[in-house]
Amino acid sequence: METLCVFATEAEAGALKNYSPTGVSDPSGSRINVIVSGVGAVSTAWHLKNFLCSGSKPDLIINAGIAGSFRESLPPGALVMPVSDTFADLGMEEPGGFRHLSTTPFLNADTFPFSEGRIICRNRFTDMLSEIFKPAAAVTVNTVTGTEESAERLRRLFNPDIETMEGAAVFYVCAMERIPCVSLRAVSNFAGLRTKGSWDTDKALRNLTTGLTQLFKILEEA
Repeated sequence: METLCVFATEAEAGALKNYSPTGVSDPSGSRINVIVSGVGAVSTAWHLKNFLCSGSKPDLIINAGIAGSFRESLPPGALVMPVSDTFADLGMEEPGGFRHLSTTPFLNADTFPFSEGRIICRNRFTDMLSEIFKPAAAVTVNTVTGTEESAERLRRLFNPDIETMEGAAVFYVCAMERIPCVSLRAVSNFAGLRTKGSWDTDKALRNLTTGLTQLFKILEEA
């Protein structure tokens, strides 16, 4: 099986260090490639599509990294598997406030790959892993949430568990290309007021490493 791992940063890609060398086949016959796309949806979409245009079509794409949490039950270090996502700041401002594009005439909320304004990531891999990693609803943002006001607006509009800056872009490309995807995110902070004590990136990266090692072991044994 050929797997492509997509990370936003080198630090997140370091979570793969406990697994086999990338770009080569391991003893089980699997082949793993890695993209470090840079932060943000646009850069991620371009690098992912550029890889696919090279002629390689992996059997599975894994998007892994850190995330901000909207839930007290998901503190720094918690591991989740996003199974739905949306571009949370894609929309328009009106006198009454922000409207997501899926609630306007410009985007039908159920136009593929959207369903009620979200991109759903469900396949045989997510079904298999859902008993190991907690499924989560995500939002993808261009700006890390740094105020309670912004966090409350996102809660009100989308009721998310976590936020990332790349997830929906990966889901979108994978859906359009008909390639199964799995996302694994480790919480680094609570979304909201940015304070030094609310972040634990080191713990998130350690747990991401553990989670990816576990994920690949499950895939090998499947």
